[in-house]
Amino acid sequence: MGLFLAAIPAHADKPNGCIACHESEVLPRLREYHAEWQASLHAERGVICKHCHGGDAGANGKEASHRGSTRP
Repeated sequence: MGLFLAAIPAHADKPNGCIACHESEVLPRLREYHAEWQASLHAERGVICKHCHGGDAGANGKEASHRGSTRP
């Protein structure tokens, strides 16, 4: 896992809309994803949701941003 994290640039190429949306989410479980990510090495190294889960972190709207993602 460490080599994988080192291979990802330390900056996001688009705004991380996943975080902006999930941190304001009403469902506690979805807010917890944001809090967990924010405290992680992933956040420190610039690894955003789309790097592992796909989707489009720069899209507007739930459907567009989750298109192609691995979310359940």
